[in-house]
Amino acid sequence: MPSSSSFFLFLSLCLFFSLPLSAQQHQFGLELYVDSTNGNDNCNGSLSCPFFSLVQARDYIRKIKQSSGLPTGGIAVNLREGYYNTTTPATSSETANNYTLYPFTLSSEDSGADGSPIVYRSYSGEHAIITGAYRVSPDQWTPSSTMNVWTLNLVDIFGNGILGTFGDLESGGLGTCANNKLELFYNGYPMVLARYPNIDDYAWQWTNIAAVDSNDPNVFYYESSLDSHAPKWENETDMWVHGYWSYDWADSYTKVTSVNTTSRLISTDPSTPPVYGYVANARYYVVNAISELDVEQEYYLDRQTGIIYFIPPSSSSPSFFSSLSFSS
Repeated sequence: MPSSSSFFLFLSLCLFFSLPLSAQQHQFGLELYVDSTNGNDNCNGSLSCPFFSLVQARDYIRKIKQSSGLPTGGIAVNLREGYYNTTTPATSSETANNYTLYPFTLSSEDSGADGSPIVYRSYSGEHAIITGAYRVSPDQWTPSSTMNVWTLNLVDIFGNGILGTFGDLESGGLGTCANNKLELFYNGYPMVLARYPNIDDYAWQWTNIAAVDSNDPNVFYYESSLDSHAPKWENETDMWVHGYWSYDWADSYTKVTSVNTTSRLISTDPSTPPVYGYVANARYYVVNAISELDVEQEYYLDRQTGIIYFIPPSSSSPSFFSSLSFSS
């Protein structure tokens, strides 16, 4: 996530530069203003009536370039103190996902020209932070019927189009860094996707494979010590296991298709195979299971409904801003 230092961006001839002090004192032909706290995208972008979003400022400049061209001296976009999401939430009348429809991206059509640069910068004396995550205020969380669990409905924020864009846990392995899923950050710290065994004193805990089936590479047997615990997994619809299945230098996620508590058998999806295959005594943990949402700092995302379930630190109501990092 970006630091709290001032954000300054210079666009000219499709390139990005850090402006020297002399350029910061440049006389611009037009000054626009954006305020993520008090702005409104129906405004004209003036100091007294600033835009709300970066997208609106960008599109306004595009219209100027198309109609009359850049003014002599170029355009400065001044960002007032605050956070600026590169995603714009849906309005109540929209059903599409604005994360897809209205991302803040810049291309060659957003470049300035010689003598007429386009500059995005913090307003004088203030600090603007541009973040790729979507910030969630504490009052957007709703208490659930389960003690200490709070919920956030992403459809209410982004519209129905957000469904299906959350990404998945991906099978990885040596030399890969597969990470294409929505993640939750709270007060700047990453939270933990609901799992078993729980993390203990910030150290990962594991369980082990009891045995494998030489005739089926997509199943393994869990230990008898889980007999009283495993039945809760039978009704999970999006549960995964993450493990070091053969070697301690190669891990991967595999999606669980079923759990048979009679035979202690966990079956996994052939489309997400374990890297190098399952071996007896390999260490793993169960993850992305709502039945395992049981300790502070854990969360679970229901991909069918778009609802996040979360237990905040100290089991209190959410009192800090949260951030949602979406899949790429």
